[in-house]
Amino acid sequence: MGLAPCFLLAMPQLADPNFFKSVVLICEHSAEGAFGLVINHRSELLASEAVQMQPALESPNDLPL
Repeated sequence: MGLAPCFLLAMPQLADPNFFKSVVLICEHSAEGAFGLVINHRSELLASEAVQMQPALESPNDLPL
């Protein structure tokens, strides 16, 4: 039985910096592995870097993900 879709909430005792105070949306979970997105931490990646528009935007924004 897979866990997707569901939310995982980090316990306060979890000290791992990748998941400290995180809320993770589990998108896929199977015998091969799992895929999830941390939804409550800002990324250093800009939206214009993550999504390539065709045709390109004249003035891409600098919104962080």
